[in-house]
Amino acid sequence: MLFRGRVGRPTVPAALCLALARSIGTIEHHGRSRCGIPFTALFCSFFLSMLIDTHGHVNLSGFNEDYDEVIRRSLENDTQIIAPSTQLPTSKKAIAIAEKYDGVWAAVGFHPTHVLNDEFDPAPFAELAKHPKVVAMGETGIDYYHVPESADLDDWKRRQRDVLQHHIDIATERNLPVITHCRVGKTPETSIAYHDLHAIIKQNVEQGKLARRGVVHCYVSDWETAKMFLDLDYMISFTGIITFAHDEVLLDAVRKIPLDRMMIETDSPYLTPVPHRGKRNEPWYVKFVALKIAELKGLTFDEVAEVTTQNARKFFSLR
Repeated sequence: MLFRGRVGRPTVPAALCLALARSIGTIEHHGRSRCGIPFTALFCSFFLSMLIDTHGHVNLSGFNEDYDEVIRRSLENDTQIIAPSTQLPTSKKAIAIAEKYDGVWAAVGFHPTHVLNDEFDPAPFAELAKHPKVVAMGETGIDYYHVPESADLDDWKRRQRDVLQHHIDIATERNLPVITHCRVGKTPETSIAYHDLHAIIKQNVEQGKLARRGVVHCYVSDWETAKMFLDLDYMISFTGIITFAHDEVLLDAVRKIPLDRMMIETDSPYLTPVPHRGKRNEPWYVKFVALKIAELKGLTFDEVAEVTTQNARKFFSLR
């Protein structure tokens, strides 16, 4: 028996593929994967489709010792990478890495959780944004979850808004999209992060800024909130969280958000998906996010892979 690939793709003996899948720990028993997906669907992810991890932090310390190996492993697994940044040093490193590899691009930015301890100067980020392998600003945004106990909440919010606005202004000037972080807190006054982010984006769009718009990365809220961003022509991106979360509200959002408005990511080295929970995340694990979306939407893996890859290429203007 052979698995039939798409036109121009080689076919591979099923027994060989099954042995390979078992050897790397993705098959449990009865032809099903550890993530509960039939092996025939999982097989496609190993051999047939190109993917883009739109948020893989290969420039962060979690990959300091072996980022070259990680990137090669991902490219060998038909997975290209957008490497977003969190501060100026990681922005410079993302560009240096992207210069070395076809199939890797950089985003430059300042993460909102750094606003209290590090002064943000937009000038060097604006200069870095001119580099030909920089395809977005970010990640930046709103984070009300990691508020230090010593911080004044109003000051924390103001600093984050100011930094986000600088990113939006640079993105507008350079005609780039923005990779947007958003995380809610646990109190009533910190649970409104998505609504605060939406208000800032809406105001800028109405002022004629953000022509290339942006993406809400690592989305974990509901359909109604997602629709607010979709109505602003924003994209929504999902991580491995959807492979292990038991949050029906989030999973319902995955089902309802149109596939052509969706991208996929790992947020590696964090948020490792099933079936690799407990291990460091890597960009090529993004296939498991695609598989879960296919399962939730009743689509094939190849359909999800093809559309989300097209979405990423268009969104980031990849050549």
